[in-house]
Amino acid sequence: MYKIDWDTENNLLILKNENVFLSNEYRPVFPEELKSLGFDAYCSFDENSAAPVLWAYHSRYYYRGRQIAELVDNGCLTLPSVRILDDSIPGCYLEPIDMDLWFRKNRQLMDQLVQDTLLRIYGVYTEWKDRVDYINVAYSGGKDSMVLLDLVKRIIPHDRFFVTWGDTGMELQVTTETVEKERARCETERIRFFVTRSSLDTVQTWERIGPPSFDNRWCCSVHKSTPQILQMKEYLGRADAKNLAFVGNRADEGYRRKNNTLVEVGIKQKNQVNVNGIINWNSLEVFLYLMMNGIELNPAYREGWMRIGCKLCPLANALSLGRAYALKREELEPYFNVIRDAYRGSFDSEAALERFVNGGEWRFRKGSGHTKYHVEYREYVQDGSLHLEIRNPATDWKEWFRTLGSLRSAERAQDCPDSTRYVLERGGKEYAFTVREDGGMMDIFLPETWEESFTALIKKVFRKTAACVGCRACEAGCPHGHLHFSDGQPVIDDNCLHCAECHNHIRSCYAFDSWYCPDQVL
Repeated sequence: MYKIDWDTENNLLILKNENVFLSNEYRPVFPEELKSLGFDAYCSFDENSAAPVLWAYHSRYYYRGRQIAELVDNGCLTLPSVRILDDSIPGCYLEPIDMDLWFRKNRQLMDQLVQDTLLRIYGVYTEWKDRVDYINVAYSGGKDSMVLLDLVKRIIPHDRFFVTWGDTGMELQVTTETVEKERARCETERIRFFVTRSSLDTVQTWERIGPPSFDNRWCCSVHKSTPQILQMKEYLGRADAKNLAFVGNRADEGYRRKNNTLVEVGIKQKNQVNVNGIINWNSLEVFLYLMMNGIELNPAYREGWMRIGCKLCPLANALSLGRAYALKREELEPYFNVIRDAYRGSFDSEAALERFVNGGEWRFRKGSGHTKYHVEYREYVQDGSLHLEIRNPATDWKEWFRTLGSLRSAERAQDCPDSTRYVLERGGKEYAFTVREDGGMMDIFLPETWEESFTALIKKVFRKTAACVGCRACEAGCPHGHLHFSDGQPVIDDNCLHCAECHNHIRSCYAFDSWYCPDQVL
């Protein structure tokens, strides 16, 4: 990515021939955004202009190199306020930028960036094309995936890859329309385009599992990656198919992606190789590419959305959510209602609840604290044993144990006549433990002498037993296709290889993550 400099005379951001690792994420600001935020109360501008008028970096607005305004955070349910910082702005006319001049001043460096990127994409393609079973481009309807797809189209034969869009059910209507336009283009270009979606309704899943949070963003897996993986397995007729996935991650987007590399093997899925084709691009370069090449922007960018994805994401800050709520209240209200319902029992009044929701603290919850959700599960140490208690288990624990090895019941436990001692054979070792089952109550006794990693694995199995809702994320995570679900219950094939990949999630289960209390687990 190039360094960014100002042409203050012409109100332009210009690329400089100096490479930097991280650069400010500037974006163009269009009249639609200015109108929605109330800038017209302070200054005038051409409301019908197709060209940008200002530039923005997060919540700060710039004109001719000067910061002229900023947004004031009023919460998740309230439109941000505009604070004018430049006394010359009130009453003035903001001129739209000269697009042709902007393109001319940046064309040479953009051409070089594009050529370098095309060479990198083609190099990865030639290296991996005979080592994977399929190649796909992950499309979202956002600017980064638009650029990536266009670059891949230019350098890779159209019959060697296909495009996938995961319809989470939480997409903006304008995003759905943007995707449909691209799907139609791909059809004319003889590029296969797959739309995947979960069979689960998003609002109902929010209600059942609980609102996602910064630390438990289960929605991405359940409603996006899991349906994509399962559909590709079904389409190819192979559960162990390996794919090369071109994705639009950029290091400039934030700390979660700043250490991403061009090629990443098995980061999210064991059989997937991710290619971050535009990893070294900045936001300005992305907008330049789209607008220089006449690629129609998702209308949400003109309204001021900084990132395109789910319309309500716990990773978004309160300022972004407040602007989104003001623009798309009807679309977001069902999800905010789930949040209200989850926390209602912790507040004395609806006014207090509304202040909490508006403040955005719900984005940072860990487990079920202060919500209506809970799981009947507890871990504690007593008399030299690790005890697990489960009331009304959601799934059959013995079926889940088939993912680990061969389970047999040995005998009644002499020290506890109403309990059964079981032995698990795994990796040439035997592990004995005791289970007492009484109606809907389970007590499990695990020796403290087990190696820590194996104890952690066993706890994950019983956590699944307690909380599984059949979201199928574990099924997608099985690299061999030996885990399935029937009527919401797990079914493990006899050919299971006991690799335990289905238990890779930090606490094993997204629902458990949402429902547990910190004092329940060790």
